[in-house]
Amino acid sequence: MATLVLQKVEKHFDSVQIIQSLDLSVEHGEFIVFVGPSGCGKSTLLRMIAGLEPVSSGEIRIDGNDVTNLPPVDRNVAMVFQNYALYPHMTVEENIGFGLRIAGIPKAQRREKVMEAARILKLEPYLTRKPKALSGGQRQRVAIGRAIVKKPKLFLFDEPLSNLDAELRFQTRLEIAKLHQDLDATMIYVTHDQVEAMTLADRIVVLRSGCIEQIGTPMDLYADPANVFVAGFVGSPKMNFFDARISAVSEDSVSVKIPTIGPGDYECRTLRSRPAVGTEVTLGIRSEHIGESSPERGFPATIGIVERLGSVSYAYVETEHGARLTIERRVQRDDHIGSVMHFRMMPEHIFAFAKTGERL
Repeated sequence: MATLVLQKVEKHFDSVQIIQSLDLSVEHGEFIVFVGPSGCGKSTLLRMIAGLEPVSSGEIRIDGNDVTNLPPVDRNVAMVFQNYALYPHMTVEENIGFGLRIAGIPKAQRREKVMEAARILKLEPYLTRKPKALSGGQRQRVAIGRAIVKKPKLFLFDEPLSNLDAELRFQTRLEIAKLHQDLDATMIYVTHDQVEAMTLADRIVVLRSGCIEQIGTPMDLYADPANVFVAGFVGSPKMNFFDARISAVSEDSVSVKIPTIGPGDYECRTLRSRPAVGTEVTLGIRSEHIGESSPERGFPATIGIVERLGSVSYAYVETEHGARLTIERRVQRDDHIGSVMHFRMMPEHIFAFAKTGERL
């Protein structure tokens, strides 16, 4: 295991700043996941930690040692790539043990380490095969095995499951989670997949334009987003957003008008501050916090597409004033496209954001 500390780390490509004065601390044994849109800098940051990309300024420390200018081989880290990076002419056993052979590890000791990794990853039946005779999931396990045998202080994963189909992603995700538990290792993982991030991470680092927007446990980010970007990025389906205006302020809540939902006032109880009456805000609410209601208490909306996923369905509806919402339906209903139903938003789950994007 290892600790990792990034202090004021920056990365420039000519005049373009990719990573902006970033600070991060990772504890022993943590599983940290970097998420963010394409181009946010998450893979570049991982490559800087690995030593594959030089740091423009700042400092990287592993177990308290400054490794900022050390080559990858001297950092005692192992990286698993998206494209496996296996040698096609070598067997599974040779691929897993290649780094040990280059390091001069004796053959008997090398085989012992390879067999241990193969046992952990259930690769024993495939040791004499070459990569072309393996499935995508098996190839990725070979790449992970090559990292395990090095017994690194730090494991780095760069979107390792993105080339796999849905079933293989599920299986390999479980294997990586179990590997983290069995090895008690420090791992940093880059992904764009919401499910991977939410199920694997001890903490998630949300990146945008080379900056950290928020760090927290998966449920902290889901239930308590710091800004509109995090609220919209974390969670699937995405949070529903509306433009609104503060119409009244009381001690424990505010009232808002939402033109696209309809006339009347709607209550919001989650505000950390008390903005003035007339303040323009953005409201957000997740699909599971909008429920079916009576006409007297709710607003009407027309059912569009209904996505049925077994135990849960998602209804995509539109109000007569132009709001489009995604509503989770746990109780199975025969929702007909074009029918009008009434819904109610739970005031204790409505988030309010300033027009700058920050949480109110």
